[in-house]
Amino acid sequence: MSARSCRVRSVRATCPPGEQTAQMTPTLRTIIISESASSLRTLLAGSSGIQVTGDFKRVSQAAQEGPARRPELVIIELPDDRMTGSDGSPSQMVEVLSRTFPEAAVFVTGPSSVSVDIVIQVMRAGAVEFFRRPVQREDFGPALEKLIRLRRATHQPAARSGRIISVSRPRAVSASPRSRPTWRSASPSRRMPRAC
Repeated sequence: MSARSCRVRSVRATCPPGEQTAQMTPTLRTIIISESASSLRTLLAGSSGIQVTGDFKRVSQAAQEGPARRPELVIIELPDDRMTGSDGSPSQMVEVLSRTFPEAAVFVTGPSSVSVDIVIQVMRAGAVEFFRRPVQREDFGPALEKLIRLRRATHQPAARSGRIISVSRPRAVSASPRSRPTWRSASPSRRMPRAC
């Protein structure tokens, strides 16, 4: 059933349930950066609105191959055993991702033992959300909904804030048709072009 077949009642459109979900929930192109993405895949499997377009083991690999996939969400899973890996510290990894994917939101998951200082560094480097593992749906769901609402708001056309009532151009009052007003700037040495 197409969008044209929806009936408008009052201000809201009513559509068949499956079609309404497809129209109202934008799909976020997502890439995952994790050494073992199984836990993230399980979490994302139950989340509507996410389409995983790439799965990478390292940040450097994602930075090279990921831009072609135009992600709107990047999820990076920090390793458990070491906080500084071959791709650098967690804040360096997030900084690289934020520069490589400037239009994408960066979600970070880390071990439950991660320090508050590292969380602050990661957030300052450009992460939008930080989740301690194991990531709970109760935490991830609202963050994802917030991101979808933000994306939906930025992709809608701007609302009109006013209207033009009239437009006029100044006319010179003179006896000669050749004399036109000359506009001058604040500086007497600079002259603005003559008005038509």
